[in-house]
Amino acid sequence: MDDIALPGLPVPPPLGASALPAGTYDGSLVLVTGGGTGLGRAIAAEFARLGADLLIVSRRERHLSPARAELAKLGTRVSSAVCDIRDPQRVSEVFDAHALPDVLVNNAAANFPVATEDMSPNAWQAVVDITLTGTFLMTREFGRRHLAAGTPGSVIDVGASYAWTGGPGFAHSAAAKAGVESLVRTLAVEWGPYGIQVNGLVPGLMPHEDMTDDIRGNLARAVTDANPAGAGTGSGPGDGRAAIGGGRHDRDGTDGRHAENDGSGGCGGVGGSGGVGGSAGVGGVGRHAENGRGGGGAGATDGRDGRHAENGRHAGDGRGSHDGGSQGGHDGGGLGERPAGAADALGRRQPALRVGTPRELGWAATFLASPYARFITGHTLVVDGANWQRRDLVAPPVTPVRDQLGRGPFTG
Repeated sequence: MDDIALPGLPVPPPLGASALPAGTYDGSLVLVTGGGTGLGRAIAAEFARLGADLLIVSRRERHLSPARAELAKLGTRVSSAVCDIRDPQRVSEVFDAHALPDVLVNNAAANFPVATEDMSPNAWQAVVDITLTGTFLMTREFGRRHLAAGTPGSVIDVGASYAWTGGPGFAHSAAAKAGVESLVRTLAVEWGPYGIQVNGLVPGLMPHEDMTDDIRGNLARAVTDANPAGAGTGSGPGDGRAAIGGGRHDRDGTDGRHAENDGSGGCGGVGGSGGVGGSAGVGGVGRHAENGRGGGGAGATDGRDGRHAENGRHAGDGRGSHDGGSQGGHDGGGLGERPAGAADALGRRQPALRVGTPRELGWAATFLASPYARFITGHTLVVDGANWQRRDLVAPPVTPVRDQLGRGPFTG
């Protein structure tokens, strides 16, 4: 491969192109949680290009105001609501205050890396409440109202591939995402007779300009040969699987451990055949818990304990919360292209030999909720260039999660 230039997967059409006919969503309202930043805003933008009106939800107005202005430039009507999706009363109030959405995109989520033995009950609860319970509450409200009205609808849940594989270092998020995947399959059957589709969408590695400084720093470490142990290699030093912005999902970090799943965060080593992160673990920093409080889980020992992402309060020494998080990327806070720089180097570590673009995730979302996908339900579409399926012919040495996170021996 050093001597032969392999093509990899072709690049997608340019930003602004659409995968469906113009006007596909004319007259429709699409609600996107975590829609103020990152992947959430990227998904919202693609619906807008096809004629949809938008309702974007976030815990912080400061994330919503810029997004409203940018999305409105696409010629659509954009409404917003400040909402903690863990609060069933507030969720109900948001639905009461707006027309019934035709499409619900559950994009908000939470995550940060922590060894399970170091995870506090609060850390577990925070991530599960945002990622699983928040998704349930939004979906339940959407479904109940469509059932009562006798109208069809479509739900898309942004997931993570470690819902299937397990997520060492992310037990809370992996368990929550497994629950979300189960909801997709269960509700597709329960609500199919009433005209409601429920599907999942798993992002791949998609850098974007909403990434936090922590994640930008980790990306730089991931693509430099100067610090191979900390470059976020997927299965240990030398594996060459650094990732940022949601390889396998969070929605949050490499491997898609998407932090918040809003798309503004998520960075770490893609564990194709091995664990997340290298011995120093690029994935060890900067995972946000979007839309909620970061729990009290222990962070890495590189001085980053208790760092907030955006939009949240710290709890213990865990990462703070963030409305724009995981898993994934976004073509930019200003709806532009992803940041230049490390994309080529990161792409060489993917089977596709390139990173993804958030618009590709947006195109997938618009297809799944469109009239052209009416017979698709209970399915999860992975948009990651086969990265989550990557395996080595020979398994690399095992690096314990504590070592990947830079933690010392557990002392109780």
